[in-house]
Amino acid sequence: MKKTLLSVLSIMLVGTISQTALAQDTDEAGHNVGFVIPEVALLDLERTGGVDISLSPDAPTEAGDALDFSSITNDEVWLNYSSIVGELDDGLGLGGLLTSSRKVTVKASAALATFPADLKVSAGLCTTGDGQVGIPVVGGVTLSLLDQDLITGIGSAYTEDGVDKGHQLTYTATQKTGSTYAALRYGTETVVVTYTLSDDTIL
Repeated sequence: MKKTLLSVLSIMLVGTISQTALAQDTDEAGHNVGFVIPEVALLDLERTGGVDISLSPDAPTEAGDALDFSSITNDEVWLNYSSIVGELDDGLGLGGLLTSSRKVTVKASAALATFPADLKVSAGLCTTGDGQVGIPVVGGVTLSLLDQDLITGIGSAYTEDGVDKGHQLTYTATQKTGSTYAALRYGTETVVVTYTLSDDTIL
């Protein structure tokens, strides 16, 4: 009975000594300090007086002349974005050498099918903000129901916010391909144009 009791006391004493040794202070101490960069993917359209625009051919001033579709254009809308991208696992042990990128795509709503004109949009170069801003697709794109690349290669960047910041968007319209003049009707037809900032390939 005494032997058993002494064994138990010995274990308890060793445990107390070990804990005391671990808890001793020294003349140095350290801890981890983390710095967290959040993922950011924000896009906005800016225009003085609201983002909706109207396009219209010039009406004739002389009897016998047709509507003039040659000068339908609008460049009042600006596209702004903020982006922070991350690193990709290349699977080859090269970690940190590959980073993700983003792009801006554009598409039109189903109303485009009955819209009386073909719409084209192009983006200008971004000369504001900082970081790796995107590169516009040369020549722009003719809008369709499917997403098309308009600006690519966006890394960690910001364009600044507001009119005259970021990428200037220019819309042009021409008489709808395959349509006839007889199919034109006066009034307003509306199509929704949607821009999306999304992940792209590898930089």
